This record gives sequence, C-alpha cells and structure tokens, in this order.
Amino acid sequence: MNPLSLILRLILRFLTWLISIATSTSTSTSTLTSTPIPIPIPIPIPIPLPTPTPTPYFRKFLSLPPELRLLIYAHVFSHPPVVVAASYTPFEWILNDVPEGKDILMYTYFRVPNTPISITLLRTNRQIYLEALPVLYDTVTFTYSPCYAYLLDLLNHMSDYARDHVRCIRLRPTRVIWANETPSSRDRSNWMDLCANIARLKGLRKMEVQCPPVSLRCNEKAVMERIGAALRLVKVRKEVLVLIQGEDVKGDRDKWVERLEKLLEEGKPDDIIGQS
Repeated sequence: MNPLSLILRLILRFLTWLISIATSTSTSTSTLTSTPIPIPIPIPIPIPLPTPTPTPYFRKFLSLPPELRLLIYAHVFSHPPVVVAASYTPFEWILNDVPEGKDILMYTYFRVPNTPISITLLRTNRQIYLEALPVLYDTVTFTYSPCYAYLLDLLNHMSDYARDHVRCIRLRPTRVIWANETPSSRDRSNWMDLCANIARLKGLRKMEVQCPPVSLRCNEKAVMERIGAALRLVKVRKEVLVLIQGEDVKGDRDKWVERLEKLLEEGKPDDIIGQS
C-alpha cells in the first residue's frame, strides 16, 4: 500500500472519531438542558402548641393556721367602713287579695359609701362562714331610715350567729327629740323598746347616737331624761354624731356629749364620748 494513502486513511478515521465524540457530547448536553432538575420542597415541621398553664388551686386553705386565715379574711374585707341602713321602698301591687293602689312596704338596705362588697367567700362552706363573718361585721355599722322598726326587722331576719356578731349600731333618736315638745308616750316607749333590744346583742361593741343640730329647740330636760334612761340599758361604748349633709359637726357634737354625760354620770360603766 502506498504510504500516502495510508496516511490519508488514518487522518480520515481520526476525523470520524472526532465527529462521533462531538455528536455524543452535544446529545448529552441537550438532554441535560431539556430535562428539569427536580428542586426539593421543604416539608413543614409541625410546631407543638404551648400547653396552657392550669390555674393554680390551693386546696388546703382550711389546713392553714387560723391566724393566717383571719389575715386573709381581713384582706378580702379591707374596704372602708360601711353603713347599712334598713329602709323600705313603697310600691303598688294590684292583686286579688290586695286592695288596688295599696302601698306595700318592701325592705331594702343601702350602703354608705355605695361601694360593692364581695361576700362570695361567706358562701364557700360553713366553717369559712363562721370564721369570716365576724371579720366582715367589724367594718359594718347597722342603722335605720326613718323608722327604728326597720332595724329590728333586719336584726330579726338575721341568723342567731350573724346577730350575735353585730359590732356597731347607729341610733337616731330624732322622733324623741321634737321641737318644743315633750316626747309622746308612744315615742318614748318605742325608743326604750329599741334600746332594750339593742342591749341583747351579745357581740355589740359600740353604739353611735346620731343627734340633730343643737339649734333644734326641744324640751331639753324631758328629752334628755328619755334618751338617757334608754341609753343606760346598753352597756357598751357610745359615740355621739351630729351629721349635717353627711358631715360631722364638732361643735354641736360636743354640746350633745355634754348633755348626755350629765344624764349618765350615775351608775356608769357607760362611756359617752365624741367621735374622734
């Protein structure tokens, strides 16, 4: 074979090999570019919700020492002193057994100041009621408006335990202190009956006597004797109040203290003092 034709044949094979290599490379490239590469999608991992914190309950309250329970009751009832007045609201009922238009007396009680008092604690159980009620009543003064019979009715509706823990009563002898007149026998009897019932309160510690301004004219000798005779029945500390539009008038109060002290000097243990 001629050397030249051999060289040409080798060159031709080499070119054929190069063309085959180039063709296979382009095919692979087109395949890679035409087929999308899958992108991994992240799978969300569920985040556990926080477990709600249970409301703490203290289930051993009655296991605490009594001294600590009393401190808790005092904190619960740490409101300003309250005056509860027994009164009534007239309203009309039209019923078969009640004459049309007749006034029916419905007892109501209002507080001064008119702030809410939470007594839910007293309904927890009997033991807590027995322990907490005296703490509440240490801050409550019971009175009436305008008739003393409403106060007696309120006391009669109390349980024996509640009535025995009434600490303070405010009396208003306005019907006994009448301008320029001697008190009627009925008013004197009612006043004496009221004080006699108040004297039976076992837990009473203080009695407030709300008197009118000294400018009110009255038969002083007769009135003072009637007031003093009834007040002597109640053997507790007494304070005199003279309230005009809710404000205590010191000058008038001092005058009433002077009047009442003269009547009660005999047979004291009674103490008549002005409110400090």
